Amino acid sequence: MSKQTIENNFNELAEAIQLILSAKKHLPALILIYSAIDLLAWLNRPQSHPDVVKDDFISWVDKFMLPQSGLLCSAIELYSARCGIVHSYQAESKLTRENKVKQIWYAWGKGDANRLMNRIDQAKRNEIAVAVQVEGLLDALKKGFNNFLEALEANPSHAPLVYERAAKKLFSNIRHELV
Repeated sequence: MSKQTIENNFNELAEAIQLILSAKKHLPALILIYSAIDLLAWLNRPQSHPDVVKDDFISWVDKFMLPQSGLLCSAIELYSARCGIVHSYQAESKLTRENKVKQIWYAWGKGDANRLMNRIDQAKRNEIAVAVQVEGLLDALKKGFNNFLEALEANPSHAPLVYERAAKKLFSNIRHELV
C-alpha cells in the first residue's frame, strides 16, 4: 500500500510536469521537478532528521539521480538552482551570489544543453554557469525515482520507515469520505 502511495504521488507529479512542459511553461515545470526531488529526499531522510535539510536533498540526488544521468551539474548546483527557482523564480541563489556554486542555465525543447554549454565556454562564463536540458532533468528525476524504489526493495531496514512516512503523510492517503 505505501509503495503504491509513493508511486501514485510521483507518477501524478511526473505527469503534471510533462503536461506543463508540453505547454512550454518551463519555469513552473522546474518548480515541480525540484518539489518532487524535495518530496523524495523528505521520504528518504534519516530517522534522526525530523525535517528534510539541504544535505538530504544533495544525498538523494547524488545517490539516485545523477549517476548515469548525463547531467553536467552537481547535486549542490541542483540544490542551489532549486532555491533560486522555487524561492525567487530565477537562477541566482545565495550559494551562487557567494560564488560557492555555478548557476544552472537551462535549455529546453529544440534548444540543446551541449550547444548552450559551448556558448557558455566561448563566452568564458563556465566558472559561473553550467547548462542543463530541462527534459533531461525530468528524465534524470524519473530514473532517480526508479533507482530509489529499487534501493528500498534492497534495504529492508530503511524501507518500512519510508513507507510509513508515505502512508501517514502523502495526500493520496486521505480517505475519500473526508473530502
